[in-house]
Amino acid sequence: MKKSVIIILIISLIIVIQSKSQQANQSIDIPKEWKFQTGDNPEFMKPEYKDQDWKKINTADFWEHQGYEGYDGIAWYRTKIKIPSSLKKNGDVIKSVRISLGLIDDQDITYLNGQNVGSTLGWDIERTYQIPYELIHWDQENVIAVRVNDTGGGGGMYEGPYSIGNSLLLSDNLTVETKDKPLGIKLLGNLKFSRTFFFNFKGSIQKVDGTLEVKVVDRNTKIVLFQKKKDVSVAGK
Repeated sequence: MKKSVIIILIISLIIVIQSKSQQANQSIDIPKEWKFQTGDNPEFMKPEYKDQDWKKINTADFWEHQGYEGYDGIAWYRTKIKIPSSLKKNGDVIKSVRISLGLIDDQDITYLNGQNVGSTLGWDIERTYQIPYELIHWDQENVIAVRVNDTGGGGGMYEGPYSIGNSLLLSDNLTVETKDKPLGIKLLGNLKFSRTFFFNFKGSIQKVDGTLEVKVVDRNTKIVLFQKKKDVSVAGK
């Protein structure tokens, strides 16, 4: 008598984007010397705000080591940078660039040209955010403003990297999931099953052409029971 084998079906998915124009990744460095002001004011995020009277500070060290010893609370950093249109590597696929602001103690809210592009809480978490193309003044001056809340100890922007580049990953912009539960089934003869996958687009992606890979794995033995690849084209709403 044949024994039935209880298996769990696990679906893993891989989407691979093949860009028509494979240019090298590009990036520009953000200078480490910024303008700095303690206290809080929503006007500080605006690109037209006049910060000529602010002190200069180095973002490679805590503000306590630069004349603000013992200060805990909110402070703002501002800088201006020209972003070249040559960073538009991703064309019609991923219409964003990535900004890297290193480590910030403790919480930041980051703005580009007055628009919120990201926020993180944690002194040891590297800040990387996406900037949609439509927020950027290409080949012109852009204003980055960072509101920092330090709850104690060292505070502020204190370690890089500081850059803006086009080295975005598809996983930054698209997630794939299924809301179906894993199956526990008896493997007897021919096996058929179905799954519904949801492609969740982030940012300004309109369409993705690539390869969808589906695997069915026995959770206990790790044996691949089924594997298939198929070219797909998925469009966002």
